[in-house]
Amino acid sequence: MIETYARTSKILQRKDSQVRPTLQELLTKIHELRSHLENIKAFTVLLWRTKAISEGFFIQVSASAEEISKQIVGWEKYLIRHMMPQTQKDKEFP
Repeated sequence: MIETYARTSKILQRKDSQVRPTLQELLTKIHELRSHLENIKAFTVLLWRTKAISEGFFIQVSASAEEISKQIVGWEKYLIRHMMPQTQKDKEFP
């Protein structure tokens, strides 16, 4: 997950329009990030319920995962708002 996060951050920071990924590619990466984060959340709950990790660690990981989730949603909204053509926005988001 951290590797995917780092790669996605690098992609978003590119300035050259010729190597810039498309909106669809970026949204696909964001979907992958969400999937990885959901897996982390699920395994964390599983480990906590089986007493493999302490409640304190569970709370820390859960709080961090929640913050990361909010950032991912923010990235998605930003990309849709700034990269999607207006006519397509009107069709998909009435």
